[in-house]
Amino acid sequence: MSNSATVYLFAPIALTIAGSLSMNPKAVLICIRMAATMAIATPIAMPANAMAIEPGGYNFMDFVKPGVLLTVITTIVSIAYISIVYPPYM
Repeated sequence: MSNSATVYLFAPIALTIAGSLSMNPKAVLICIRMAATMAIATPIAMPANAMAIEPGGYNFMDFVKPGVLLTVITTIVSIAYISIVYPPYM
């Protein structure tokens, strides 16, 4: 599933949950958007990466090694950003 389809699928669900928990809906939607764009740890997550495996001579672990570190970094930055700019509870 593409990242756009993931956002379209989970946005209504997340908005319903945010409403029932009295959370900031913008914060929840930004979390979904950030999570959908952090598809960098595997070649399966992004079509461009999947197309580059065979011609480039890459294997699965060539994407996982740097991808896990980048995912951890972007997760930490995203949590800090969302907490400061879009407080979850208003």
